[in-house]
Amino acid sequence: MLLSAQCPLVIAPYLASIVLPDDVARYAYRQGLFVLAQSGDAVIIRNDDKFRPKHW
Repeated sequence: MLLSAQCPLVIAPYLASIVLPDDVARYAYRQGLFVLAQSGDAVIIRNDDKFRPKHW
């Protein structure tokens, strides 16, 4: 068995994109996904401090 009750695994979903329309980012945020987007040569997390992620 790969996982056991002694070592629970939490999966945090995310959406990452090079081009990310604002309406798509808002939808993903409201669904509890981390929103990652390109910013120059880096990737930024677009979620704010109020964000509460959904875990599976």
